[in-house]
This record gives sequence, C-alpha cells and structure tokens, in this order.
Amino acid sequence: MKTRVTELLGIEYPIIQGGMAWVATHELASAVSNAGGLGIIGAGGAPASWVREQIQAAKKETDKPFGVNLMLMNPEADEIAKVLVEEKVKVVTTGAGNPAKYMDMWKAAGIKVIPVVASVALAKLMEQAWELHGMPRPDVITCVPISPLRLRTRGYDQSAEMAKYLSKQWDIPFEPVLGRRMLSRMQSKLQAEQRWENARKSFYLRRNTDLEGKHVLLVDDIVTTGASISCCAVLLRKAGAQTIWVLAAAKAGNA
Repeated sequence: MKTRVTELLGIEYPIIQGGMAWVATHELASAVSNAGGLGIIGAGGAPASWVREQIQAAKKETDKPFGVNLMLMNPEADEIAKVLVEEKVKVVTTGAGNPAKYMDMWKAAGIKVIPVVASVALAKLMEQAWELHGMPRPDVITCVPISPLRLRTRGYDQSAEMAKYLSKQWDIPFEPVLGRRMLSRMQSKLQAEQRWENARKSFYLRRNTDLEGKHVLLVDDIVTTGASISCCAVLLRKAGAQTIWVLAAAKAGNA
C-alpha cells in the first residue's frame, strides 16, 4: 500500500502506533515496525538512560523504521532530545508542549517530527455551539483537570487544550485554577456513586486563586455523571465566582 504517509516514513502500511507510556516499550514498537507499521517507543516520564536502552534494544529486533514519543513535560526532555539524535532515531512524535527548541537539532539530524495535538476541530465545534446559543463571554476560562496518571500516559490534557483554544479565540484569560490529586482514582473506572465520592476527594483549588465576582467558563471533554464538574463548580464558587458555566465536548447517554 502506497500513500504519502508510507512514502514519508518508509513504512509498508499507513499505521502509526501510539506512544503509550510504560506500554509502548521496545518489544511492541519493534513488533509493529516488523509488521509494516511505524512502531513508537513511549518515553513518558522515563529517564533518558531508559529511553536509550529501549532504542538500542529495538534496533536489535528490527531493521525497519521506528520512532520515539517524547512527552515534553518530562523533566529530562532536553537530555532525551539529544539521545534521539545520538541514536539516529528516524521519527519523533511529541506531546504535552511545544517542541520548537529542538526542531533545528532534529531537522539537522534528518529526524521527521510529528507533534501530537488535541483536536482543534472539536474546540471549534464547542465555540460554535456557545455562540449559537447566544451565551455571553466569560471573564475567565478554566478546565476540569485530567488525573496525573492519565496525563503521564496520554501526554496531554485535552480539556486544557480546548480551553486554551477558546481563550485564544476570544482573547479571554485561561487560568488553570483547579488541581487534581495524584492519588485520585480515574473516574472512568468507577460506578456512579463511587464517582461522586472520588470527585469530592480529588479536586482542589490552587493557592491564591481569586475569582471574586467573575463569570467563569469551566471546560470539560465529556460529562458522564456530572460528578467532576459539580465538585469543580463548588470549588470555583468558594473562590468567589459569581457565575459558572460549563461547556463540554460530549455527554454520555446517562448524563
């Protein structure tokens, strides 16, 4: 099968494996590449030494192109970026940040770079829906934060990315005033009653948050039971928010 993607990446099929942290190791990446796709090693929050070991192991298992996903929030991102050049990695995918400062180095090394971003199309639909219903503009935009575990695995917070898009389009400040505790359980794994209890324990207001008298837009990706947005709204009200609107990209059938 020949497409622009296969020709660009030197692969047989237009299939790019996801760079899942602690799942996308050299075994999975080399297997996908040997099968004709583009295997990806997920660096996640791992140290540079581990990433180098994974790359070297993959080279022994396949002679086909493979890549590495670099989560730009990784504390060792600078070192990993150099490792990718030293190990002559063919393709780099990036998430959770802007790879601009590495681009010259990677391009000089002949590395193909594929940044991963949240869906702008989805954020545009949310913007259109808001305006279609004649809703007023808020003073501040914030979002329901993703769990720390999922952020490490996924590499980005799509609710935050959608909120940032709206902030830019409307020229309204985006303020990530809500936090989520590391030990909180993922809502998607819980039953309805458990979600409410977990949500009450999970979220908190960041220090020095002052929303006195402000109209706040709270952005979320999907509403299921409403536990997360309700608990976040309570915290925003405690910070002084006068009005709280919620804008979500999707709603589960029982929401």
